[in-house]
Amino acid sequence: VSKRRTFGLVSAFDLASPQDAKKVIEHLFERGIFMRPLGSTLYLLPPLCIKADELQWVYQELQQAIEML
Repeated sequence: VSKRRTFGLVSAFDLASPQDAKKVIEHLFERGIFMRPLGSTLYLLPPLCIKADELQWVYQELQQAIEML
């Protein structure tokens, strides 16, 4: 993971390749989490009404997906 950036709740980061991004997207989609891919860059755009525990769960799932690479 490189070039991590955030603005409010919006987060983005780059992975090594678009194939890695696709693997992460598919893993998260199976768990009901939607991220916006753009090449090897992934964007997380949670709704403003998300609760802290829900956001923590998303981060945990995202970490697991990245560790699988």
